[in-house]
Amino acid sequence: MKGIYLKHYNTNEYLKPHEHVGISLVELLILLAILSLAAAIAIPGYMMRRMIANEAAAIQGCKLIASAELAYAAANENNFGEIADLVDAELLDPRYAGELPVNGYRYRNGDVIGTDLDGECPASFGFLAVPEPGAGRFVYAIAPDQLVRYQGPATGFKMPAGIVAGTVVEADK
Repeated sequence: MKGIYLKHYNTNEYLKPHEHVGISLVELLILLAILSLAAAIAIPGYMMRRMIANEAAAIQGCKLIASAELAYAAANENNFGEIADLVDAELLDPRYAGELPVNGYRYRNGDVIGTDLDGECPASFGFLAVPEPGAGRFVYAIAPDQLVRYQGPATGFKMPAGIVAGTVVEADK
């Protein structure tokens, strides 16, 4: 035997130096192109689904805050509180008052477009759910009437046709 021969891992037969072992660079590049194409198709759909899930969580977060406000008012002579008051009374998860977003949204006091029932605490309340960049398409809000409303689009997005700031979110109608 002249030269170096490799033993095949499965059959224990010797391979001649010119016999093909493994995959070529061209085959590897084709595989990489196929995987890149699959990722390019799948990732935008995944991101949109994640935003929609964050929006659903934000709507539920608004409802949760409003329910906590009603419980707080019932125990405090019909006076409403800030988010920190609701957390202190253990009516709301501390994440809502924290520095980090909850499911891509930050919650804060604010003016609710579409109702005149909102106002400053303790006489009334209004809370906004504002998305972090890329986490949601819309800003939502809730007031004492317990209806979640669109407040406007997030940066880089537009409101759907027929929807204006103050419109009640369809699931609440």
